[in-house]
Amino acid sequence: MTNNQLRSDVELELKWNPEVDARHIVVSADNGAVTLSGYVPSYYEKTRAVLTAEQVYGVKVVADEIEVRLHATHAKEDSEIAKSVAHILGWNTVLAGQKIKATVSNGHVTLTGEVD
Repeated sequence: MTNNQLRSDVELELKWNPEVDARHIVVSADNGAVTLSGYVPSYYEKTRAVLTAEQVYGVKVVADEIEVRLHATHAKEDSEIAKSVAHILGWNTVLAGQKIKATVSNGHVTLTGEVD
């Protein structure tokens, strides 16, 4: 299978997957290695795009370079995210009492610490 055929097959599969908005995903292929780049509006779509590509005949490995870009109406301030993280860490029975620290910066959460 040629690189162009593999790229085309992955693009077609992404296009037909109702769980993925593939309009902003760019596909490249090189000897069975497929790279997905571009952006999608949710982490769920990112994972669905990778799984979809992995299922295409001829794909040996997928490099995931897709960004998640939330729509402005879904974006949250760092303080809102921090409150949500604190709530989850405090109320989850597996995580409560663990030595986990969280920091939020520009919408990204970083967890540090140790767990049993």
